[in-house]
Amino acid sequence: MIVGSTMMIVSLFTPITTVSAGIVSRSGYGYETDLIFSGIMGFVLLLVGLVKKGTLGKRYAPWAAILAGIAIFIVFSLFLKLAGVTIDIDTGVSMSIGLALPMCGLGSLLAFIASLTIQR
Repeated sequence: MIVGSTMMIVSLFTPITTVSAGIVSRSGYGYETDLIFSGIMGFVLLLVGLVKKGTLGKRYAPWAAILAGIAIFIVFSLFLKLAGVTIDIDTGVSMSIGLALPMCGLGSLLAFIASLTIQR
C-alpha cells in the first residue's frame, strides 16, 4: 500500500496533458485537476500504511480499499474526459497525455489490491 499511495502522491506533480502549438506548449499538472482528490486519498493511505503496517492475520482497514476504489474511479473519469477532447488537425495544435493518469491509476490499483490482500 505504501508504494501505491506514494505513486498517487507523486502523480500530482507530473504532467497530465501537454498541449503544443508550434513552439509554445502548456502542460497541465495533476494538482490542477480532480486528481488532487486522488492525491489526498493517497496521502491518507500512506499514513494508514505507515501507521498500521498490517498485523499478523489482520488486513488493512476496509475503508482503505474504499478510498483506493474512489481514486480509481476519479482516474477513470478523468481519462474519459480526456478521451472526449478533439483537436482539429489543420490547426497545428497537438495534445499528448502525460504520466500522471497512468501513474495515479496504477498506484490506486496497487493500493486497492494491497488493502484487500496483504497480511503481515
